[in-house]
Amino acid sequence: MMLTWTLAACGPSEPEGASEARIAEWHAQVAATEAEVDAHQQAWHRALSAALAAEPPTLGAACAVAFAYPSVDYGQDAWVKPQVSKWSADAQATRAAWAAARVRRARDELEKPPPIPPSSVDRSLKDLARLRTPEFWAPELTVLTLAKRVPVQGDDGKYLPGTLVVRALLYDYGQDRVVCQGMYEVGNADTIAMSFDTWGTERELREQEERVANHVPDAALMSEIVELDLMKKAFHEAPRQLREVAPVP
Repeated sequence: MMLTWTLAACGPSEPEGASEARIAEWHAQVAATEAEVDAHQQAWHRALSAALAAEPPTLGAACAVAFAYPSVDYGQDAWVKPQVSKWSADAQATRAAWAAARVRRARDELEKPPPIPPSSVDRSLKDLARLRTPEFWAPELTVLTLAKRVPVQGDDGKYLPGTLVVRALLYDYGQDRVVCQGMYEVGNADTIAMSFDTWGTERELREQEERVANHVPDAALMSEIVELDLMKKAFHEAPRQLREVAPVP
């Protein structure tokens, strides 16, 4: 009886650790990105503070500046930007806060004891480079709550809709100014649809559907869902309500 072994060649192994020169470059890029993120945060806060302190501007045509607003979907957010009920010195821009978190992550990785795999350094440098691109610092929408009627939840799954009076400001990082503003009111919809992930066999799916159909969320969950619905309305109404603001001479 003959035994045959088949041996597969391995690819080249990764060097044990990144070179000192590569680590030094990483240090420099972390510091540079951190400074740039902080500068953007300060510029955003300075511009919005000035806009809020000034007399209400004369608004022009509908805002033509393209922007991506947060996708508020009951906790599943790509950009998490809560509404600001009171402007303060520590208010943060969404992109600046997210970018600062990425820089902190890079700094934490940088401070790990050697050896640091070259692939980790390359991945972090690529991430830091993206945080310094104009595409990342797209115009950012901030919604301030001026007045609020809190929605009231009942024990039967029904609720009395709430309302928000908000002021929306669109800040353009490239122009370093608030380019569009708007003030408007939004309210909860008469009904709020919720979706649930389901899995399993056909029988298990039917049982899950029955449980969802017959389930009334508790008061705490209802409150959270209705509050998030108000936030969603406030952001999604912005494109229809924002008007252009002329640059200050």
